[in-house]
Amino acid sequence: GYKEYYSNIYSHSGKTDIEETIKYMKPFAEHHRNYFKDLNRQMTPGKFLDVGCSIGSMVKAAEYMGWEAYGVDLSKTYSSYAKNVEGLKHIFYGDIFSAEFEAQYFDHIFTWHVIEHVTDPRKFLLEIKIILKL
Repeated sequence: GYKEYYSNIYSHSGKTDIEETIKYMKPFAEHHRNYFKDLNRQMTPGKFLDVGCSIGSMVKAAEYMGWEAYGVDLSKTYSSYAKNVEGLKHIFYGDIFSAEFEAQYFDHIFTWHVIEHVTDPRKFLLEIKIILKL
């Protein structure tokens, strides 16, 4: 199924080797921090979620910029890297539904190159609406 497939590939880059993914993602670190610099001008840092967090680059940037940051990813390899190598505490291996987040838990939710992989986009967006503070 989906979990098995995404455990072996980072689909956005087409990379199957984690070392390649790490190299691919490194140049984005400053861009990710700048995302939060802009966001922090618009709202006070709170709880952040990256759905499809890969190796945790965005989660790491969020933490660095003062957010309580969470990540969810279907890849066991990448979620394990984010947790064990990057030392990110709130990384969940699985999908947004199996993570079972509380309603209105997050102040900001980020997802990039994910919706095209979701089997039920409507259900996915409804879940985001439920767990996002409005």
